[in-house]
Amino acid sequence: MFQYIKYIIGIILFLYLFSLININELLLTFKKITLIELISIIFISFLLLLLQAFRLHMLIYNYVSSYKETIKLSFVSQFFSNFLPGGVAGDFYKINFLRKNKLSVSSGIAKIGIDRFSGLVVLLIFSTFYFLFNSNWFIQNLSIEMNKVYWLLFFAILLPFIFFIFTNNFKDKIFKIYENIKIDLLKIEKTKLYAFVVLNIIVFIVRLLKFQLIFWVLNYDFNFFDLILVAFVSQIAGMLPISIGGLGVVEVSLVFGLSLFNVPEQTAFAFAILNRATIWIVSIVGGIYWFKFKSNIIFTEKNDSIN
Repeated sequence: MFQYIKYIIGIILFLYLFSLININELLLTFKKITLIELISIIFISFLLLLLQAFRLHMLIYNYVSSYKETIKLSFVSQFFSNFLPGGVAGDFYKINFLRKNKLSVSSGIAKIGIDRFSGLVVLLIFSTFYFLFNSNWFIQNLSIEMNKVYWLLFFAILLPFIFFIFTNNFKDKIFKIYENIKIDLLKIEKTKLYAFVVLNIIVFIVRLLKFQLIFWVLNYDFNFFDLILVAFVSQIAGMLPISIGGLGVVEVSLVFGLSLFNVPEQTAFAFAILNRATIWIVSIVGGIYWFKFKSNIIFTEKNDSIN
């Protein structure tokens, strides 16, 4: 039941954002976007997912027939994450795929966890440096309403509490996954590890370039390095399991994050809509593949050693 409530939460948050802007002006803004500009945003969205697929492939190449199969896996899981109930539906699909390819569930979770958290680590490192170099600016220029600060503190306290309960109930399984993560990381050669780190940085930069491209399409001048904060706010918000694929939550976080830089609500919401639309377009490709070929999907069984 709660899974379906997530759809309602996302819709409510979207309606809230619509109440803040003039719909006619929003439509006028979208009409000014040319087809080439729209295609360019879609192209970089596909590029982003292909890079993420390559990052995943570096971890699971022993359990797929080719990079092409990893691409299919990434597109289908993207569809699951953005349209189906369950905050980690796409990750469960990946884990099930690996399980059918002779990899244990705990090892599958470990590999998907490394893929997930490696991107998060890069985000946190870039964000930390951003906050350190801009700390004085934040103190002097940002006037965040106290009720927003209270909400942020509430979630900052609540999430570790939920995590503690979860790990306490499943501590044996968590420990096993942790051991698998440690084994997987120790198995990675130094050269491949460096390549993996560089790839994570490239993925992060391409995400920022996508944001910058959307601003360019909207004819709004925005500082490229400030997009690090925008990426930080939206990605952390997207991790909250209260809507489908972060629907509504990510958009509210984007509008809020951009408001810190005095971006007009109209422009901020247009930015959020374009970002969501391109994510959905990429996800729908995975959905089409799933519905068209799901009866013929054959999981490749390899004879490689199992971790």
